[in-house]
Amino acid sequence: MGEHPGLGLNRAALAGLLPILLVNDAAMMALHEAYARTVDHLPTFLALHDPRFSLSYDGGVAERVEYLKSAATVIALAVCARREQTRLFWALAAVHLWLLLDNVFRLHERAGYLAGLLVAPDGGLTLSSRDLGQPLAFAAIGAGLALLLWRAWPPRPDLRRLGGLMILAAASIAVFAVGVDTLHASALGPMFGDRFWVLLEDGGETVVLSLNCALAVAFALSPYRAPQQTASDPLGRAASVR
Repeated sequence: MGEHPGLGLNRAALAGLLPILLVNDAAMMALHEAYARTVDHLPTFLALHDPRFSLSYDGGVAERVEYLKSAATVIALAVCARREQTRLFWALAAVHLWLLLDNVFRLHERAGYLAGLLVAPDGGLTLSSRDLGQPLAFAAIGAGLALLLWRAWPPRPDLRRLGGLMILAAASIAVFAVGVDTLHASALGPMFGDRFWVLLEDGGETVVLSLNCALAVAFALSPYRAPQQTASDPLGRAASVR
């Protein structure tokens, strides 16, 4: 079973799982596009008329698949944390657990709505205040998660490389889930149309979730265990460094 020499990833698992997930993502986007193009032109009894095929439909087909990918990512990272005995993977598992809960319960949207109410306490909530509140709320929660990752950052270079890659992959979820959504609500929105923004935001989000899932599972399925480094405490005794 081959491993990536620098990251310890199971290459066979990565090469097998990632294409499957990406093909599924492409199928979800194709169903969404078929629904968007035919929703006004087909009889209601046809399957493609079902709004659950839309990428933007809360609890739809694509979103339920995202729940499964996020849950698999959390489980795989927990396996990595237990095997490697390092807080880094527990912290990454906590990040992805929060992303899963946020996806299911719309946490940053709810927090953004409350932030918008603070901007407009008279109840006259405007679109701009709400859409400004969402990235601010996400950034505030993200800052706490970033602090957690910083405290869990390992001294081992091999885990730092893998951890840095996984952090970038996780951060890219926020780029699509919040950044693109904010652009959609801005003055740029009407220039490209809703269909473009939905595909970019929700399609991009599901693709990067696939990447996160594949990376976590590929490391969890690898027999690789990085060599321990040692350091001495003030009394001169060797101690394991993780």
